[in-house]
Amino acid sequence: MSEFTPKTPSSQPNKYSLYKRASGVLAGGIILASCSATEPTFSPEAKEMDVVTICYSELPDCTPEDVARGDGLEVIRKGNSISLETIPSMCTGENAVGPDTDSSVPRYLLQALLAVEDNNFCTHNGVDWTAIGSAAIDTATGMPRGGSTLTMQLVRIWYGPSLSENVLTRKSQEIELAQEIESAYSKTEIAKAYLDGAYMGRGVYGFGAAAKAYFGIDAEDLSLGQSAALVALLQNPGKYQGSPEPLEEEDARALHESERNEVLNSMLSLGIITNEEAEFAKNEPLRRVHSTYNSPGADMTYANAAVRKIIDDTVEQLGSRDALFNIQSINTTISKREQQALYDSYKPRTLEQPNDGRQFGAVIVDQTGAITAYIPGIYSERTGAKNINLLESPVVGGSQDKPYFVLSAMLAGATPDTIVGDPATFQWLNYDGQGRDYSPSENAARCPGVDQCSLRDSIAYSANWGIVGLIKSYEEQGIPALSTGYEIMNSYGLDCYQPVGPAGIVGGCELTPVQRALGSMQINGLEGRAIPEELRGRMVNSIRLDNGKVIRYDNPNAAYQRIVPQEIALQTQSILQSAVEYGTAKRLGGAAQNTVVFAKTGTPTNNTAPGVNLTWLAYDGSFRSMAVVLRQPETLSPLGNDADGGKAPTILANDVVNSLS
Repeated sequence: MSEFTPKTPSSQPNKYSLYKRASGVLAGGIILASCSATEPTFSPEAKEMDVVTICYSELPDCTPEDVARGDGLEVIRKGNSISLETIPSMCTGENAVGPDTDSSVPRYLLQALLAVEDNNFCTHNGVDWTAIGSAAIDTATGMPRGGSTLTMQLVRIWYGPSLSENVLTRKSQEIELAQEIESAYSKTEIAKAYLDGAYMGRGVYGFGAAAKAYFGIDAEDLSLGQSAALVALLQNPGKYQGSPEPLEEEDARALHESERNEVLNSMLSLGIITNEEAEFAKNEPLRRVHSTYNSPGADMTYANAAVRKIIDDTVEQLGSRDALFNIQSINTTISKREQQALYDSYKPRTLEQPNDGRQFGAVIVDQTGAITAYIPGIYSERTGAKNINLLESPVVGGSQDKPYFVLSAMLAGATPDTIVGDPATFQWLNYDGQGRDYSPSENAARCPGVDQCSLRDSIAYSANWGIVGLIKSYEEQGIPALSTGYEIMNSYGLDCYQPVGPAGIVGGCELTPVQRALGSMQINGLEGRAIPEELRGRMVNSIRLDNGKVIRYDNPNAAYQRIVPQEIALQTQSILQSAVEYGTAKRLGGAAQNTVVFAKTGTPTNNTAPGVNLTWLAYDGSFRSMAVVLRQPETLSPLGNDADGGKAPTILANDVVNSLS
């Protein structure tokens, strides 16, 4: 799938080109990412309620009953799209919402949506500058709120993870794309796309599917109170989705009812409904269909992000939005056992963190390159952490990337016992050819003594001058060890986004935790071989269609190319074992008593994102690799002692390895 490339504000896209860029897939009650080149239509036929089951690797082709029992990941409802012809015309004459048509979606559903999400929908061109200004002032005075229009929210639905993590850049992208959408589609088409694309909790996308999931009715049969209740879900759908547990469902229902009343109050204050209508709707009990929604554990709130990525990957692989209607089940690479083990370690470690917004991202991959456990970061009301996907967000990794340059040094003739020199005399002048110099900040205390520090010890203790000094010595001999390190990374699919000379050796590369886990697997678990590109980081093994056909993606016959000689990879394994035995990764020592563990920690500049990469021999006799990162999204303030040698991520990793060995 191509990355988002901004256009100039003056461009005027047609519907085909914009939709192709936005890669929105309109499939029943779901709008999902896709790379389909098919021009969309905004009036697909409404279909009977149907589901796609998303299954753990242990139970392919699971049923909705398996999911409800906790033996499947999720059930996604794929029917009940709202037909364009049933939506009252938007922004006609003096009215934001036109009169009801025969068998139409009730106009008060749209009125409730605009009252809460975008009261100026009919008068802006995708961006409400007044609302953005007011939101900025309120946020600056301690009352944070958003200023996004309905169209800007549609941008987030269509573009999703391709938008920048940086707040200002992302907002700029949303503004530009919202204006492009407004130039290509009518207000009614935009409203229809939003009605079918918004995530509503309970594993459903869109108001048509939500009407079925929460009230057991079609969207055109919604009452005023039910319409307001669906709009109330948008701010935090997981908060009101409920549970199979009766008491928890009743708590969610009561909370949902109070939020419905707030939506009704907004409609009343804008003169959309009368006092009598508001009171009648408020007095109507909110009778909900009992929830059968049971992602893997009621409190495993990360599941939505993982499932959305699985669906996005599936649609991209199919290449057709229409094919979504024909899927029976998606058989994922996610292991229930490994996902549960990761979560069981993740949750208590997260609760132990200070109340400052920090959170972990953690991923496990197997020897085929498949992701077997995936926690991208959990939004926490306690900490206020942002719900961004930490596993897909590139971050400088500190010393985690040194093993690739260990490989390049050994290819140039070094061994684990090579003495790397005296740090007191180390300096690399004009290392980049542009006048910049490099000197390490730490001293010889990290090694046994001056002129006694081996390559093994410099990596185990993470002494920057050790590996950098060794690389410098080879460069001075005309051996391109520095560029060789980058070439090795690229051969393993680890594109170094910011190669900056020696700083790249000690953590100048921006990589995602998923990339780092895959890199560790290829060096250690596969002893220097490369996983085929099409298998790296996949989360789908196969897709079963309604007609019984199975589309496979695991490819057991794929060829694994050797990148470095096996003996070199084995020596690197030995060095990384030393990091666990007595170096910066020694907090994994408990796990190392039970199994074989290779690891490297990293702490980037200013202690902003400490992490650990490790590979270990798992319970089934094959290797697993894991990457854990601790971050404070956006603020990126120093993380103190938790950043020292990747302390907090390494403690979490030790728990996981012990439970899966």
